[in-house]
Amino acid sequence: MEHWSVVRRVINGLETTTHYSNSPALRTMPDLITATVACLPFAEDPQPGTTPFFSVCDSGRAVYPETVMGSGNQPRVVIVGPGAIGCLFACLLARSGFRVSLLDKYPGRARLLSERGISLEEGGISRIKIPVFAEPGSVIDDCDVLIVCVKAFDTRAAVRHAMSLVKNGTTVVSLQNGLGNLEAIAEHVPPGRVVCAVTGHGATSLAPGSVRHAGSGITRVAPFVAEGMHRARAVAEIIGSAGLEAESLPDVETVRWSKLIVNAAVNPLSAIHNVPNGSLARDPELLEYMRLAAGEGQRVAVSKGVGLLYADAASETERVCRETAGNLSSMLQDVRRRRRTEIDAINGAIVRTGSDLGIATPVNAELTDAIHRIEESYSDAA
Repeated sequence: MEHWSVVRRVINGLETTTHYSNSPALRTMPDLITATVACLPFAEDPQPGTTPFFSVCDSGRAVYPETVMGSGNQPRVVIVGPGAIGCLFACLLARSGFRVSLLDKYPGRARLLSERGISLEEGGISRIKIPVFAEPGSVIDDCDVLIVCVKAFDTRAAVRHAMSLVKNGTTVVSLQNGLGNLEAIAEHVPPGRVVCAVTGHGATSLAPGSVRHAGSGITRVAPFVAEGMHRARAVAEIIGSAGLEAESLPDVETVRWSKLIVNAAVNPLSAIHNVPNGSLARDPELLEYMRLAAGEGQRVAVSKGVGLLYADAASETERVCRETAGNLSSMLQDVRRRRRTEIDAINGAIVRTGSDLGIATPVNAELTDAIHRIEESYSDAA
């Protein structure tokens, strides 16, 4: 069993101490559970004379014209990737009357889920019929909102796969973990039409097309660039119309870094120890280690000039853990299925940014290394 030592750097940068020599907080779990599930899988601004899919009235609420939305006066939403969060949002939007479809990369799974429906466990269990397709154009030809819910490393492939659905006026939303997704989308879509969304909802994948709603929270939406603010407002309005708490904010860096830091503190530790979020908050040593990771992320964000949505990242991380106590982080779900994780887009992004700014991030670096070791063990055990 390997151990790692950790260097603690107090958030205010005034004190440096050695902490957790041979810390068990990074002991990798020997039992990696094998399962199946996958997920995976945007183009020009409106031309002069065309109508955007929404307008914004004086109150800031989005208005959807029937001439654009059709008789249902609801935007056409395609969610790319029927994983845990994709299935959860598809169900929550569909049961509120939105016209929702799911785009999958696997034809066989798409047929199965389309025939069977998506199972949502939320107190009781309900099955919601949602069209699922693997070939863009086979079910619908375009959409008003495209929500990307794939792993960070699959973003570019997902965008290419979905491009034929994106017409003039389509808003593309990244509802994903980590950094780099917006930039990848903007390689194919004008930046003014790209929107970032982060959510406090927890989703646990139980089987292909079966998801447990494991915690609720606010969904925050921000434009990739300032000119897209009206689109961010409209997306927040759609989510809010489904009965979910949502808000739009102008600063995308604030939104994504506030979520990134919490993910970096929670996800790898939950994956290493094979425990749900709440267990991290109940174990004093793991809680302290989690707080160290969050503190490093906050120091990097502050040095980068990013304002966060909370005063203390460590306290916010602990709060999130307790509010989503039963949720299995997406990284833990990946490790259990022996799949590649998003560690490089989450903790790795903090380490790289810290390095560029001359800020040491030893806790995040060692968490990144620990998850890489777990990923390498997949082939060793094969």
